[in-house]
Amino acid sequence: MSAPRDRTHETRSCQARKARAVTLLPLTAACGEPEADQTGFRVSWDITNGSKKPIDLDAWGFDAQGATTGGTTESVFTENGSRLMGGRLAPAKTGTFTSEYALPKADGLDIVFTMTRMDESVDILAEDPHWTGSIK
Repeated sequence: MSAPRDRTHETRSCQARKARAVTLLPLTAACGEPEADQTGFRVSWDITNGSKKPIDLDAWGFDAQGATTGGTTESVFTENGSRLMGGRLAPAKTGTFTSEYALPKADGLDIVFTMTRMDESVDILAEDPHWTGSIK
């Protein structure tokens, strides 16, 4: 994210998540280019497994939304530099992942990126960790 807010959020099982960067996508995405009235961007984040057991990355969901005036993003599928999150992450290991989106230009350049755990260990009353930043 532009001058990333370097936040790390801890869960009960000690996995840390940190959103690292928001960057513009080239308009020549391999599949699913942003429309002319949209801004394409990529969010990059790290997940560190601080527990003693492998974690199931498929139990996590993530999403980006506009934060300037609101705004709903659309997924953009690209193979160039994309690192999809999935599988398992071993103890004491860190993985870097990406997700690509398009946001209507009228909705500005600020976004909110949110991660959600979707398994039985989730605390449904806890706020999902989120990060804010600007598309650069």
